[in-house]
Amino acid sequence: NYALEHKYENPLLARFEDASPVGLGVRNSSIALSESVLKEIEEAAWKTADSPSSQEIFLRGLYDNEQNMFNSAQNYYTEAIAKAEETAGVEGLYKVFYLMNRGVLRAEMIEFIASIENNVQVLSMDDSGNTRARVKDQVSHQYDYTDAIQDMKDASAIVSDIPYIYYNLGNLYCLSAEHIASLENYTKA
Repeated sequence: NYALEHKYENPLLARFEDASPVGLGVRNSSIALSESVLKEIEEAAWKTADSPSSQEIFLRGLYDNEQNMFNSAQNYYTEAIAKAEETAGVEGLYKVFYLMNRGVLRAEMIEFIASIENNVQVLSMDDSGNTRARVKDQVSHQYDYTDAIQDMKDASAIVSDIPYIYYNLGNLYCLSAEHIASLENYTKA
């Protein structure tokens, strides 16, 4: 009953969530944020104009990610990772969470591009001048998740006891058709 009533416990994760200026939580699925939560993130993210902390930069990435500004979000995550590398102590370990988010974002960007490719309609004109739309022939593609996988592997090298990392790695390896590595990471998770 205790395990069912409580979430996964990790001291670094708890400290990261407690230190955040907004209510953050690591989850194994995405959730839609309310307008009030987005406003709270926005205010906390741009609280400091000069030399923002890695957490504030990370919040900027979260905000842009929620606004579907994927390239900007990725840049903020990368900036937060670099800033965390410069930071000593526990705050430097927060890099793990920034890497996890950037890895998931990179995978989501690939999935978004794939979804567009699969829904393209081709317009053609016949001899009589009639225009017809047809769905592009379905072609199987293998997408490259190398960058997303590397972010998760880098995160696991820093802190090896967060099961979300291995769960994400399992998913990424599965999407990459590397099923043995996928199973190994699900087992670790």
